[in-house]
Amino acid sequence: MRIDSTAEKNYQTALSAIKKTLEVEVKKFPLFVVEKSELPELKPELKGKPYILNYVRGFYNHKEDSIFVVSGYEEDLQTILHETLHSNSCLHSNNSPYWIHEGLTEALTEYILKKENLSYDVNLLISEEVKFWRKMLQSRKIEIVRAYFNPNPEKCYSTLEKATGIFGLKNKDFRKI
Repeated sequence: MRIDSTAEKNYQTALSAIKKTLEVEVKKFPLFVVEKSELPELKPELKGKPYILNYVRGFYNHKEDSIFVVSGYEEDLQTILHETLHSNSCLHSNNSPYWIHEGLTEALTEYILKKENLSYDVNLLISEEVKFWRKMLQSRKIEIVRAYFNPNPEKCYSTLEKATGIFGLKNKDFRKI
Protein backbone atom coordinates (compact mmCIF):
# COMPACT_ATOMS: atom_id res chain seq x y z
CA MET A 1 0.00 0.00 0.00
CA ARG A 2 1.41 3.39 -0.95
CA ILE A 3 0.51 7.01 -1.49
CA ASP A 4 0.96 8.10 -5.10
CA SER A 5 1.34 11.62 -6.49
CA THR A 6 -0.48 10.80 -9.75
CA ALA A 7 -3.43 9.30 -7.88
CA GLU A 8 -3.42 12.26 -5.49
CA LYS A 9 -3.54 14.72 -8.41
CA ASN A 10 -6.52 12.87 -9.91
CA TYR A 11 -8.15 12.78 -6.48
CA GLN A 12 -7.93 16.59 -6.29
CA THR A 13 -9.43 16.80 -9.78
CA ALA A 14 -12.26 14.49 -8.70
CA LEU A 15 -13.01 16.52 -5.57
CA SER A 16 -13.08 19.75 -7.61
CA ALA A 17 -15.29 18.24 -10.31
CA ILE A 18 -17.83 17.00 -7.75
CA LYS A 19 -17.96 20.37 -6.04
CA LYS A 20 -18.26 22.29 -9.31
CA THR A 21 -20.75 20.00 -11.07
CA LEU A 22 -23.00 18.93 -8.20
CA GLU A 23 -22.48 22.04 -6.07
CA VAL A 24 -21.79 20.07 -2.90
CA GLU A 25 -18.94 20.13 -0.41
CA VAL A 26 -17.22 16.77 -0.14
CA LYS A 27 -14.73 15.43 2.37
CA LYS A 28 -11.31 14.18 1.50
CA PHE A 29 -10.32 10.76 2.82
CA PRO A 30 -6.96 8.98 2.70
CA LEU A 31 -6.20 7.54 -0.75
CA PHE A 32 -3.86 4.57 -1.18
CA VAL A 33 -2.61 2.66 -4.19
CA VAL A 34 -2.57 -1.10 -3.60
CA GLU A 35 -1.37 -4.12 -5.50
CA LYS A 36 -3.99 -6.53 -6.84
CA SER A 37 -2.45 -9.24 -4.62
CA GLU A 38 -3.39 -7.15 -1.55
CA LEU A 39 -7.10 -7.01 -2.40
CA PRO A 40 -8.23 -10.21 -0.64
CA GLU A 41 -6.75 -8.97 2.63
CA LEU A 42 -8.15 -5.46 2.27
CA LYS A 43 -11.53 -6.59 0.96
CA PRO A 44 -12.16 -10.05 2.47
CA GLU A 45 -15.37 -10.61 0.49
CA LEU A 46 -13.13 -11.03 -2.56
CA LYS A 47 -11.29 -14.04 -1.13
CA GLY A 48 -11.86 -17.08 -3.31
CA LYS A 49 -13.28 -14.96 -6.16
CA PRO A 50 -10.34 -14.54 -8.56
CA TYR A 51 -12.70 -13.77 -11.45
CA ILE A 52 -13.90 -10.63 -9.66
CA LEU A 53 -10.38 -9.53 -8.76
CA ASN A 54 -9.71 -8.96 -12.47
CA TYR A 55 -12.39 -6.25 -12.59
CA VAL A 56 -11.70 -4.34 -9.38
CA ARG A 57 -10.04 -1.00 -10.06
CA GLY A 58 -10.68 0.56 -6.70
CA PHE A 59 -12.99 0.65 -3.71
CA TYR A 60 -13.95 2.71 -0.71
CA ASN A 61 -13.71 1.06 2.69
CA HIS A 62 -16.29 2.79 4.89
CA LYS A 63 -14.98 1.14 8.07
CA GLU A 64 -11.53 2.66 7.54
CA ASP A 65 -12.77 5.80 5.73
CA SER A 66 -10.16 5.21 3.05
CA ILE A 67 -10.14 4.93 -0.72
CA PHE A 68 -8.02 2.26 -2.38
CA VAL A 69 -7.03 2.29 -6.05
CA VAL A 70 -5.46 -0.76 -7.66
CA SER A 71 -1.96 -0.21 -8.96
CA GLY A 72 -2.11 0.62 -12.64
CA TYR A 73 -5.23 2.80 -12.25
CA GLU A 74 -3.55 5.82 -10.64
CA GLU A 75 -4.25 7.80 -13.80
CA ASP A 76 -7.85 6.59 -14.08
CA LEU A 77 -9.88 9.65 -13.09
CA GLN A 78 -13.14 7.76 -13.60
CA THR A 79 -12.25 5.15 -10.95
CA ILE A 80 -10.99 7.75 -8.49
CA LEU A 81 -14.05 9.94 -9.03
CA HIS A 82 -16.38 6.96 -8.57
CA GLU A 83 -14.70 5.95 -5.30
CA THR A 84 -14.66 9.56 -4.11
CA LEU A 85 -18.42 9.68 -4.61
CA HIS A 86 -18.82 6.46 -2.61
CA SER A 87 -16.70 7.91 0.19
CA ASN A 88 -19.07 10.85 0.59
CA SER A 89 -22.36 9.00 0.30
CA CYS A 90 -24.45 7.36 2.98
CA LEU A 91 -25.20 4.52 0.52
CA HIS A 92 -22.83 1.62 1.07
CA SER A 93 -22.88 -2.10 0.40
CA ASN A 94 -23.88 -2.79 4.02
CA ASN A 95 -27.04 -0.66 3.91
CA SER A 96 -28.04 -0.48 0.27
CA PRO A 97 -28.82 -2.85 -2.61
CA TYR A 98 -26.15 -3.03 -5.30
CA TRP A 99 -28.42 -1.48 -7.94
CA ILE A 100 -28.79 1.61 -5.77
CA HIS A 101 -25.31 2.22 -4.37
CA GLU A 102 -23.42 1.16 -7.51
CA GLY A 103 -25.99 2.17 -10.11
CA LEU A 104 -26.51 5.66 -8.72
CA THR A 105 -22.80 6.20 -8.08
CA GLU A 106 -21.99 5.18 -11.64
CA ALA A 107 -24.72 7.46 -13.02
CA LEU A 108 -23.30 10.37 -11.02
CA THR A 109 -19.80 9.50 -12.22
CA GLU A 110 -20.99 9.59 -15.81
CA TYR A 111 -22.89 12.84 -15.26
CA ILE A 112 -19.88 14.63 -13.74
CA LEU A 113 -17.37 13.43 -16.33
CA LYS A 114 -19.62 14.39 -19.23
CA LYS A 115 -20.40 17.82 -17.73
CA GLU A 116 -16.65 18.38 -17.36
CA ASN A 117 -16.05 17.19 -20.96
CA LEU A 118 -13.92 14.31 -19.72
CA SER A 119 -13.90 10.78 -21.07
CA TYR A 120 -16.26 8.20 -19.65
CA ASP A 121 -16.11 4.44 -20.22
CA VAL A 122 -19.49 2.75 -19.97
CA ASN A 123 -19.86 0.10 -17.28
CA LEU A 124 -21.71 -2.65 -19.14
CA LEU A 125 -22.19 -4.75 -16.01
CA ILE A 126 -24.74 -2.30 -14.59
CA SER A 127 -25.90 -0.51 -17.73
CA GLU A 128 -29.63 -0.94 -17.01
CA GLU A 129 -29.23 0.37 -13.47
CA VAL A 130 -27.26 3.36 -14.74
CA LYS A 131 -29.92 4.00 -17.39
CA PHE A 132 -32.58 4.07 -14.65
CA TRP A 133 -30.60 6.52 -12.49
CA ARG A 134 -29.63 8.65 -15.51
CA LYS A 135 -33.33 9.12 -16.26
CA MET A 136 -34.01 10.00 -12.62
CA LEU A 137 -31.16 12.53 -12.60
CA GLN A 138 -32.56 14.23 -15.69
CA SER A 139 -35.80 15.07 -13.93
CA ARG A 140 -34.92 15.07 -10.20
CA LYS A 141 -31.20 15.85 -9.96
CA ILE A 142 -31.38 18.23 -7.00
CA GLU A 143 -33.39 15.84 -4.81
CA ILE A 144 -31.29 12.81 -5.76
CA VAL A 145 -28.00 14.62 -5.15
CA ARG A 146 -29.33 15.90 -1.80
CA ALA A 147 -30.30 12.35 -0.84
CA TYR A 148 -27.03 10.81 -2.03
CA PHE A 149 -24.91 13.10 0.13
CA ASN A 150 -27.19 13.11 3.17
CA PRO A 151 -25.28 11.61 6.11
CA ASN A 152 -28.44 10.06 7.51
CA PRO A 153 -29.34 6.84 5.63
CA GLU A 154 -33.02 7.03 6.60
CA LYS A 155 -33.35 10.60 5.31
CA CYS A 156 -31.39 9.56 2.24
CA TYR A 157 -33.89 6.81 1.48
CA SER A 158 -36.99 8.86 2.21
CA THR A 159 -35.72 11.57 -0.17
CA LEU A 160 -34.84 8.98 -2.85
CA GLU A 161 -38.27 7.41 -2.50
CA LYS A 162 -39.98 10.78 -3.03
CA ALA A 163 -37.72 11.61 -5.98
CA THR A 164 -38.23 8.25 -7.72
CA GLY A 165 -41.83 7.62 -6.65
CA ILE A 166 -40.78 4.14 -5.50
CA PHE A 167 -41.57 3.47 -1.86
CA GLY A 168 -39.74 0.75 0.05
CA LEU A 169 -36.86 1.40 -2.36
CA LYS A 170 -34.10 -0.33 -0.41
CA ASN A 171 -36.08 -3.57 -0.36
CA LYS A 172 -36.89 -3.57 -4.07
CA ASP A 173 -35.39 -5.97 -6.54
CA PHE A 174 -34.27 -3.91 -9.54
CA ARG A 175 -35.69 -6.49 -11.95
CA LYS A 176 -39.16 -5.80 -10.54
CA ILE A 177 -39.17 -2.02 -10.95
